[in-house]
Amino acid sequence: MEDGNQEPRIRLWGIDAPESSQAYGEEAGEALERALGDEEVRVEVIDRDQYGRIVGRVWVNGRCVNYWMVQAGHAWRYNQYNDDPRYLAAQRTAQNQNWGLWALPPELRMRPSDYRHSR
Repeated sequence: MEDGNQEPRIRLWGIDAPESSQAYGEEAGEALERALGDEEVRVEVIDRDQYGRIVGRVWVNGRCVNYWMVQAGHAWRYNQYNDDPRYLAAQRTAQNQNWGLWALPPELRMRPSDYRHSR
């Protein structure tokens, strides 16, 4: 559970961003930090994961950060948990435009879920 003195841990619903130790991980983290900035966020809580983290959609200035991360090529749509066709369309656009992680050589593009299982 969260300590009352620190911000709650939030897992962005429906997306899978690169781990910090994998290709494009640092860039994805920096993109998320820029998207959040110092703005007030609204969290639409969907669930809690096995570690007690909130799973939800994060909104900043009316923009869904989860969707934006996929749309800008900073994360994959998490197929196992997200069947929203808008996220799939956003990912395809990012792929076709070689945005974000899609600009990496194919051999460096590993889904984070696969990366975690390979370790």
